[in-house]
Amino acid sequence: MNLLLIGVLLALIAIAYQIGLSKSRSLAGKGNNSALLHSRPGYYGALVALWCGIPAFLILIVWNLVEPNILKHVVLDQVPAATLAGMDQASIEVLMNRVKAIASGFGVTDQPAAYELAAAAQLAKVQTIGSYAKLAVVLCAAIVGLLIAKKRVAENFRARNKVEKIINITLALCSGVAILTTLGIVMSMFSEALRFFSFVSPLDFFFGTEWNPGFSTSGSAEGSYGLLPLLWGTLMVSGIALLVSVPIGLMIAIYLAEYASPTLRSWAKPAIEILAGIPTIVYGVFALMIIGPFFKMAGELVGININATSALT
Repeated sequence: MNLLLIGVLLALIAIAYQIGLSKSRSLAGKGNNSALLHSRPGYYGALVALWCGIPAFLILIVWNLVEPNILKHVVLDQVPAATLAGMDQASIEVLMNRVKAIASGFGVTDQPAAYELAAAAQLAKVQTIGSYAKLAVVLCAAIVGLLIAKKRVAENFRARNKVEKIINITLALCSGVAILTTLGIVMSMFSEALRFFSFVSPLDFFFGTEWNPGFSTSGSAEGSYGLLPLLWGTLMVSGIALLVSVPIGLMIAIYLAEYASPTLRSWAKPAIEILAGIPTIVYGVFALMIIGPFFKMAGELVGININATSALT
């Protein structure tokens, strides 16, 4: 339903743009004299499209955020109080998945309880009503926004200023999301680091010579958490990579700059730039999954034992 609704909204936005564009051109006269308008016709079309799309998408986002909690309450209302009292959060999630499976028609492997069937029937009913209600509300918001914006289109209406203001606000929000995401990552890492150092000594971590982590469900540390082996492994692999890549890369650069023909340079340089744009983690996964096993197999043919997951491989 969401994909269908988004498709309909995108179509309405395209129609709204054309409506705003057509009205602005009609205001410009038969000669399409844009000098009669405060802004170029495209800005009027963009403004009508934004008025059509932004409120509708905001309602759709809020609806999708609130809907799961409402559906959860609908399901839990059908569960007997005695049964619900003995459930923890994990059991409730299992129950929700079972009820959703029954409501969708896929069913469950065992015999569902009577309250599960009742909850599934109620869930299917509410989902159907909610889908039609969401469709109606979102489309009404889009149409109302379109009509309001179309009515405001006039010769002296500052469409360009409005559109640029909306774009600036959108860019500021995107920047804010990026900043908040970065801060969230930093705070999460900081809190986890504090938790880690609460059961591992910083001295043992930074100066330990053994890395053999253990896992415990009791919250205590087991094993060794020395950083030096990891640091040494990183430096060793980086050094080997530099010994291989720097001479080869330097010679390739000199050849392309001084000796290669224009034809060769015209396709080799873009190809190298494309390869440079691929994240190094992709090359790492490729080496781990393809190159490592290849060297292991080749070593076995000549009687050499090569570990496919070794850093040197």
